[in-house]
Amino acid sequence: GREGGRALTAALQRGIRDGLASVTGPSPALAALLTSAESVPAGTDPAMLDTGIRPMFTAPPAVHTLSLSAGALLRTYGSPSIAVLLGTTGRLVESAERRLTETGTWLLAATLPGGMRPGSPGYVGTLQVRMLHARMRVLARGRGLDEAVHGTPVNQVDLVRTWLDFTLVSMRAEATIGFGLTPAETTEVYACWQLLAHQLGIDPELVRDVTSHAEAEELDALVTAVTGPPAPESRALAGALIGAVAALLVQPLRLPVPQGRRLLQALAR
Repeated sequence: GREGGRALTAALQRGIRDGLASVTGPSPALAALLTSAESVPAGTDPAMLDTGIRPMFTAPPAVHTLSLSAGALLRTYGSPSIAVLLGTTGRLVESAERRLTETGTWLLAATLPGGMRPGSPGYVGTLQVRMLHARMRVLARGRGLDEAVHGTPVNQVDLVRTWLDFTLVSMRAEATIGFGLTPAETTEVYACWQLLAHQLGIDPELVRDVTSHAEAEELDALVTAVTGPPAPESRALAGALIGAVAALLVQPLRLPVPQGRRLLQALAR
């Protein structure tokens, strides 16, 4: 009943914050989730838990705002299954600025030194993103999302597509405006994002061989082959995002909103 649900939620939140060892008599599902999340995948350098994604911090914040918006999120919204899911669950009408800020805050926390170590604010945020995906899955099914058309809500293909948006697409966007990374830095970014993929629940079989843009592009071609054309919701999300980011760029880049909008549209193309 409701009491059992509240107790399970409390145990989940405690386990995410303080680790599996802090939970008395965890359910098998909770024990499996936390055992996996608190582990380091085979072949992962444990030092990454302390170093974070260092190449992320070689560019000014405004550069990441541009790549996160005109690069990563805009491409993510182009997926009809993701856009329709956001519409079905009511997240389409949320403030685009709020979603961008939430994403940026999580990404910063997770990529800071120590941000992927269990118990850190970044790790807690990553597991909460994973729980949000689970809640959206349940909500979409309750509201009749057509899984025959759009697939399982927040499925592995959607997750991998988004993973590529935050790695391949984002790094390519930053290189376009003069903030490219060296091959060694690029390899480091992919290695760290493989650990993040593990914590987010992405099947390691799908991303573990990606260590460079060349391999990422091969995977991206496979994902693109099973992604349909943008949905009407994609256009609504893209328009709201461009408007919100143009407003955010006024202060750091001293760009009036109309010029900021044109810059973002040009970069997106």
